[in-house]
Amino acid sequence: ITQQISKYKLEVDELKFDKNYNLTLYSGNITVLLGKQETYDEQLAKLKSLLEEAKKENLSGVLHMERYKEGQERIIFDKN
Repeated sequence: ITQQISKYKLEVDELKFDKNYNLTLYSGNITVLLGKQETYDEQLAKLKSLLEEAKKENLSGVLHMERYKEGQERIIFDKN
């Protein structure tokens, strides 16, 4: 996962796996829930632009990408 984070040049402060291997990333004031996946390529590729947009707008909250699939238009973001 760290190689993929580097590949997509993501600014990640911390990453955690829970006991069920669900992945959570922390980037500034944004928490990103990625869930448990075989591969995280689709999510991380999209995440770059989402994090840039969130930081431009100075947003804080939780980004739900547990069920994200490439090409999906709607992604849930819960503001703090």
